[in-house]
Amino acid sequence: MVQPSIYGTDNSRMLDAMAMFGEMARGVAVVAEDVGRAEIQRLHAAGIRGLRVNIELVKPVDSKELARRMIHLARRTRDMDWHLQLYIGSHFLEALVPTVEQLPVDVVFDHMARIPANEVPGHPGLGAVQRMLRTGRCWIKVSGAYRVSRKEGHYEEVARLARALVEAYPDRMVWGSDWPHTPPHAYEPAPDGTIMPFRRLDTGQLLDLLADWVPDDHVRNRILVQNPARLYGFD
Repeated sequence: MVQPSIYGTDNSRMLDAMAMFGEMARGVAVVAEDVGRAEIQRLHAAGIRGLRVNIELVKPVDSKELARRMIHLARRTRDMDWHLQLYIGSHFLEALVPTVEQLPVDVVFDHMARIPANEVPGHPGLGAVQRMLRTGRCWIKVSGAYRVSRKEGHYEEVARLARALVEAYPDRMVWGSDWPHTPPHAYEPAPDGTIMPFRRLDTGQLLDLLADWVPDDHVRNRILVQNPARLYGFD
């Protein structure tokens, strides 16, 4: 489970849900930069195995500030075998290569690194992601097809991006449902009482995409079972 942006650093709802599943649950939390050692240990005992850095749905920052945050959080959790999960725009990817190459923890890029599917091949971020994957410390979450395509409900162009990543680095891919499917949000908060409905998406169609992108049963097993077992500490 991954901490939703709207709750900020209050992970209590996610932790309550994880507690219902017991030992089979793992989570990715959001914490303040001054998080203490006791809180990190408490989160680890509850099943947290990573920290989310989300600058897409909160106040924007530049690449230097993003790198600083990543280094700071990595140093605080390096002995816990946690990872950082990044929800960022693809325009950051090239600038982050030196940082990722030197971090003491693994890095997971949300939603196929947010590379626009209609710009593959040729997008500079794709080369940057491939370089980071070669370090053996980087992962890609194959999820959120509608977040990398301008044609919601028609994901033919996403297949080219997903297949390129899976075929080159099958051992560095994990899958995510991205449920519930939240709508795009502005950087400024909505007025009190404003209801933002979830997107009306075909869940079955989204689930079927993985079988289309990864037709090989053994590779799919890596993405759905073996890889997450390593990343989230199940093995």
